[in-house]
Amino acid sequence: LGSLVGMLTALFLFGGSGFWVFHGLYGYNAVLAGIAVGGLFYVLTWESALYALVCCLVSTVIMAAISVFLSPLGMPALTAPFVLSTWLFLLPKASFHALHPVALADVTNAERIRHTYLEREHPRILPTP
Repeated sequence: LGSLVGMLTALFLFGGSGFWVFHGLYGYNAVLAGIAVGGLFYVLTWESALYALVCCLVSTVIMAAISVFLSPLGMPALTAPFVLSTWLFLLPKASFHALHPVALADVTNAERIRHTYLEREHPRILPTP
């Protein structure tokens, strides 16, 4: 989903070059940002999924900006847009009460994080073994 958001943003918002878009250069930062924000550093809920989609869009905008800035130097953007957009979306962690941040020591994978959250917050939802 992150790759689709990145590709569509690059195509329709910026009129991105088909070569760069269809080789995934606008999508991979969006995918990484979506994974980080939508399940690793926040518990996967519908709110964090929407937040992750916005982060995917922002990472594509940052990718376009960094590419324009670095193109005269002949340097690629690499994963800088992913890092910057993820940091940007992790900064207001305490401000958004609908999102449930994950402590850095508890980051494992999205499924385990969600399971742990449901065990702690909603114990009756999960089946007992």
